[in-house]
Amino acid sequence: MPLLRTFLNLLPSVGTYDVNEPVEFQITDTFSVPFVGTVVSGTLLTGVIHTGDALWLG
Repeated sequence: MPLLRTFLNLLPSVGTYDVNEPVEFQITDTFSVPFVGTVVSGTLLTGVIHTGDALWLG
């Protein structure tokens, strides 16, 4: 897993994101992970998400 994470961090960014734009994240799938809870996956359309950010769903 550490090798995969290192590889993914070396990939160039696909696009540019304006840090001043509100976050818009399109959820495309959900997973129920034992002992973790619900995990979502999707595409970040605008804005930037940082570790620890609180997001509103709706």
